[in-house]
Amino acid sequence: MGDADKEIIKHVKSYLKSMREIRIYRDSLLDEINDCYDVRSIDISSIKVSAADKAEVMNNRIVRNEYIINIINEIELIINEFYIVMLMFPLKQRNILKAHLNAGGYTEMINVLENKYFISSSTYNRMLPKICLELSQYIDYLKPPSIKNIMKERTEKNG
Repeated sequence: MGDADKEIIKHVKSYLKSMREIRIYRDSLLDEINDCYDVRSIDISSIKVSAADKAEVMNNRIVRNEYIINIINEIELIINEFYIVMLMFPLKQRNILKAHLNAGGYTEMINVLENKYFISSSTYNRMLPKICLELSQYIDYLKPPSIKNIMKERTEKNG
């Protein structure tokens, strides 16, 4: 394996880490909508202000929900495109990529690989470079997705 391959592997690993970060961010936005900004959870009667102010509070929450949902939808598109690429890989490699994307960290990922997919950490370490090199053919590994870029594109779309 040459230096060029090692550089590609490094970039693809960074790409995978970015995919995990946006997936975690998406999950936190989903939690935010479910926990804090669910319009049905607002007790309007407890707000001691005029009807117009109550309507404004409701409107602000609805607008916030719509904004968050639009961000979630953009993240979902990125994740779904990645999952489509994953379908081209053999099952064992797909399971490694899936565990990589869905785990909270390295230890959790290794536990999932060993306990759910029966893939040892040594197999993971041996297969990951090959997976990265093959994956590099299907993704733009020099431009990993990021929350910052998603928000920037969102701002540019809305002016």
